[in-house]
Amino acid sequence: YLAAGKPVVMTDFSDLCEFSNVSYISKTNEEFLNNISIAIDTDNNDKMLERVKTAEGNTWESRVNKFWQITEEYLNRNNNEPKK
Repeated sequence: YLAAGKPVVMTDFSDLCEFSNVSYISKTNEEFLNNISIAIDTDNNDKMLERVKTAEGNTWESRVNKFWQITEEYLNRNNNEPKK
């Protein structure tokens, strides 16, 4: 739904804090229902664009690219250190 720019309301089922700025994470039934109303009432174009941008940075391709970047940096750092 983020990729489509839609408001996202979800339960607190995992460590999803990285999405807290673009979604509504709910701990209780009451909070979930309240967050639905907030998501609908406060939705706007800026929020939609922010959700899309967040989703673009969380594709499998982007995560794999980040993994290889970190791996390459680690290997280069270790190859440049003097051998003991």
